[in-house]
Amino acid sequence: MQDTVLIIDDEKKLCNLMARVIELESFKVFQAYTGKDGLKILKTERFKWY
Repeated sequence: MQDTVLIIDDEKKLCNLMARVIELESFKVFQAYTGKDGLKILKTERFKWY
């Protein structure tokens, strides 16, 4: 399973920038702009917890 990252930030430009940088390190990145949307992603996608 590819390591994944969920970014939750209400500033869309910053969220997109962070996602692009993290993707360059071979991570799969999910983005959410609200906590509610972040929780929806957590319920539908598999994440490895550390």
